[in-house]
Amino acid sequence: MSLLNEIFSSGALLTWPVCINGVKVTIPPDSAKAFVVPDICFRSCGVFPKCIKSEEVIGVEHICDYGVSYYKTTIGNDQVLIYGVKGTKLQDRECLDLSKGLVAISSGEIATWKNGINRLLASIDKSFIDRQQEMLEPLHDPSRLTKQIKDLSVALAKRMWGSDDPESPSANDNPELKSLVKASEMLMEQFDLLTIYFNPEAAKFGRKYSVSIHGLLFKLTKILKPIATEQGRLPLSIYMEGETFRNVNVYRSFKLIPFALISNAVKYCAQGNVKVIVIDRNPEIEVRVENVGPWIEPNETELIFDKRQRGKWAKEMSISGEGVGLYLAQTIASAHRMKIHVSSVKTGEEVGGIIMARNSFYFIIPRLELEL
Repeated sequence: MSLLNEIFSSGALLTWPVCINGVKVTIPPDSAKAFVVPDICFRSCGVFPKCIKSEEVIGVEHICDYGVSYYKTTIGNDQVLIYGVKGTKLQDRECLDLSKGLVAISSGEIATWKNGINRLLASIDKSFIDRQQEMLEPLHDPSRLTKQIKDLSVALAKRMWGSDDPESPSANDNPELKSLVKASEMLMEQFDLLTIYFNPEAAKFGRKYSVSIHGLLFKLTKILKPIATEQGRLPLSIYMEGETFRNVNVYRSFKLIPFALISNAVKYCAQGNVKVIVIDRNPEIEVRVENVGPWIEPNETELIFDKRQRGKWAKEMSISGEGVGLYLAQTIASAHRMKIHVSSVKTGEEVGGIIMARNSFYFIIPRLELEL
């Protein structure tokens, strides 16, 4: 549910009968009264207005087959339908019995109403951002200490193993230290994601630096391997396909894109393994993360990248989640002038009544960001 829907549904604002993003807004009985939906709408359409399915031009008055005005408009990213009213066109007609009792409305009133709502939303956003900054301050010291733990564990590993690679043969002699190195690395990444959640501009912090795409992805598959083992759906592993020897110039936050995508794939993998695929399409490079998991319906391929949103079938799985990982990955991708895409193809199988699909999340690193 969008913020706009939540505001209207609270009953705090006096408004016309509206639908937001195809959802009819209802208010609690003890709230301020909204304009009453006229009887003709109930008699003609029932509980849900048929005009929500119309595809007329947005921003102008339309008159339905039953002689009632309705408007479609946008507020922010939300599609808003105002219905069950008497617009200017209808007011100019001869008085019809059908239009009696309808609340008169004009384009000017709608414009004023929209401006007021936009000011309210802007005020809420500013307050939210200010609050986020306040919440971010206490995380400074924990983040610093986490980095210190990571650096100390790596230094200790180098002393004992001769390298900081937890997958080196000598690391198997000390499984506790091996786990500590991986856990500290993952904890550091989680703090970085949290920082960007509270302050999206942090995705562009620092100067760009050169990083090996293949090396970064290979390292992440090793770091995230313990998570895959803990899923309880053995055997589940993460492995790579393809290779590239090129580097990319990116912000420090870039590594969090594949980190979030691989973490998400492991979390929702219901069958088989997770694949991380690198396709060098010179001059561009495509990175894909694939798994078999809950089907993502066509109308959800954009929705799941919104904050606190998950797909219908993902919600059916007994897996905790707040719908944040993909939102953060897309935020960081946008900071790098990239976009994460998704494809979901049904496998024809179900697991526990949940429709399964081969899901692929992928992004393309543009030529301008690559070292040729």
